[in-house]
Amino acid sequence: MLRDFIFKIIIKKRFKAHKNSLPKESNIIDPKMEYDAIKGAVYWEDEGLMESGLDLANALGPVICFRTHLITYPVNEIENNDFNKFDKQIFTLAKQYFPDWIGFSQRRCSYNPELSDRIKRMRKVSEWQLNKLMTEENGEE
Repeated sequence: MLRDFIFKIIIKKRFKAHKNSLPKESNIIDPKMEYDAIKGAVYWEDEGLMESGLDLANALGPVICFRTHLITYPVNEIENNDFNKFDKQIFTLAKQYFPDWIGFSQRRCSYNPELSDRIKRMRKVSEWQLNKLMTEENGEE
């Protein structure tokens, strides 16, 4: 609990320093969706995460994790499950500092069966690749 409190303070400070600095619209007609295997979350290339700097990109980690849950699972499953409360709180906090960010568009924060299937496939491939890498690292084949 204390750890979460400290992280919230650090993240809020980063959000405050970059307030309203994320893109509000895209010049890319069909932006590519990327999968972050470390976070287990998706983001789009036009959201400005890579251009925002490492401190803000890392602070937005819980935001894209929670958003990935919103895209991947129907509302009733989100409401009935106790997904990481910390991620949800940071998601809400980020909306205060970046209210017009393209990453908060309705299309990118709502359940989508097609994207859900795609994300689940990306997750499976990523887990397979990681397991393969770990097996090779340990000298097993």
